[in-house]
Amino acid sequence: MVFGVLTEYQAVQKSLPQIKSNAQANQDIRAQLEWLLHKRFIADTPYERLQHVPRYLKAIGLRIEKLRSNPARDAQCMAQMQPLTQAWQKLRQGSRASRIRA
Repeated sequence: MVFGVLTEYQAVQKSLPQIKSNAQANQDIRAQLEWLLHKRFIADTPYERLQHVPRYLKAIGLRIEKLRSNPARDAQCMAQMQPLTQAWQKLRQGSRASRIRA
């Protein structure tokens, strides 16, 4: 499984220079990669979630491919996802704060 993660990650890394001109999408994708594959992702990610990481990386690669042909659609999708992502992050921060207080 780790081999699959690393293989997909390498493919995404090779594709990233192709979207340098689209700063917003480039930043978003890099943030997704940092969150998904942080330094301790193998140790910190439960097996049932870890097995999906190659699929998530393939999706990022597909997004890069589609971005080149239709950057406006990618921007629209990012705008639609932003409120959902922010709400999710607030929930995560709230659950962390309650665990720390407990």
